[in-house]
Amino acid sequence: LLDEPSFWLLGWLWAVVNLTGALGGVFAERFPTRWRREYVLAGTCGLRALGLGLAALGGDFALALGGLVLMELGITAGQPAYQAWLNEGLDDALRATVLSVANMSFTLGGACGLLAIGELARAAGIPAAWGLCALVIAVLAPAYLLLPGAARAGGRAPTRPA
Repeated sequence: LLDEPSFWLLGWLWAVVNLTGALGGVFAERFPTRWRREYVLAGTCGLRALGLGLAALGGDFALALGGLVLMELGITAGQPAYQAWLNEGLDDALRATVLSVANMSFTLGGACGLLAIGELARAAGIPAAWGLCALVIAVLAPAYLLLPGAARAGGRAPTRPA
């Protein structure tokens, strides 16, 4: 098994994805000092959509790998801003409960999404599944720009990065 070329390729792919995650952490550290949180969240969500869109173009290994790297970069660079936004918007008494429900919802949504995407990929192909995911994420990304208005409507001041 260890002599299989695909086994070693998967190891290198895993290493590239993990290094991309570390690079995303470097960007995440710099974003809050330059841009408002809603722009960081919308931008990193857009980066995820772009990455999936590139991967969906399909047929070329390098293009798919580049797309997956962009997607991972968007995920890891945006996650700290998302967590900070979520934590700041919660009352202390409800924080643990809301964070727990948010994490469970993410896990359940991810599981259901993977099943649905898997069925779409089986029926229409992997590029079609990735393309639909890219489209959904791209359509939803601008919703992050509504955060300051939602915070004002909820009686909270718009959040600035710490």
